[in-house]
Amino acid sequence: EGMAKWFISKMGNNIDKKWVREHIVYDIPDVAMNKGDKTSRQKMVEYSIDSKKEYPNIGLGIINVPYNKLYDIWESAKKVDSEVTLADVQNSIKYSEVMSSLRDADKNSHLIKSKSKNKTAKKHNSYYNNDKIAVLLIQDKKKGCVDENGQISDKNSIRMSFRSKQGTIYAEFLAGLFNGGGHSNAAGARIDVGFNTKFLIEIDGKVEKNSKKIFKALKDNYKINYNNNLSEIQKKQLLHKFDIIKDTPDGETLLNYISNITTQMRINNLH
Repeated sequence: EGMAKWFISKMGNNIDKKWVREHIVYDIPDVAMNKGDKTSRQKMVEYSIDSKKEYPNIGLGIINVPYNKLYDIWESAKKVDSEVTLADVQNSIKYSEVMSSLRDADKNSHLIKSKSKNKTAKKHNSYYNNDKIAVLLIQDKKKGCVDENGQISDKNSIRMSFRSKQGTIYAEFLAGLFNGGGHSNAAGARIDVGFNTKFLIEIDGKVEKNSKKIFKALKDNYKINYNNNLSEIQKKQLLHKFDIIKDTPDGETLLNYISNITTQMRINNLH
């Protein structure tokens, strides 16, 4: 934050933080140690494309990167730049043209064409072409494996990034399901499950399987959080409490919850 403000002032305040985010982002090496090898950036783009799942009928795109793919990209990057971290790799995926294409295909189509040498992140067309939602799911912690802090993790965990068009609240709304937060169109969350783990959502101590009722509770929370007539104490008293119950065979996967709530957002014309 401090560096961004300093840089903006040095540029005569002719740019803003949005410009900084879009134009100055660390990227992983796009050169290989040996001739003929794929670069870490090529691997990142290819893995992102291979793992993306699109739902054109609701304008949703999801990239889910498992730990082994994340680690492979990191190992390739470290051969060229020993200071690259696992967090750098995660951020390179989050700010990549593949992620951008799911949120705003037309704006980033030139990046996809010029930077991806082996594959193309084709944009998906739908009724929601100008109102897309992009979600990135990265397994950054795997039990028994090193995490971004150089520690051996004792659990599985997925880091989530939600992005939507400026002026919408989709990202923050979806993050609320997992007790995350951020800005209305750029938010994040974390959940201690694996990609295929089935779990149940518990609201105020009661298991809720109905996506309509889950949506309503999320909408209630959103209204409460932005009600300026309520004190912070009152908000805490009124907010619905969301929890998860893991490893339940009758539950849903993370992807299912995200797509189901997105469907409810579209049905209810949420903005």
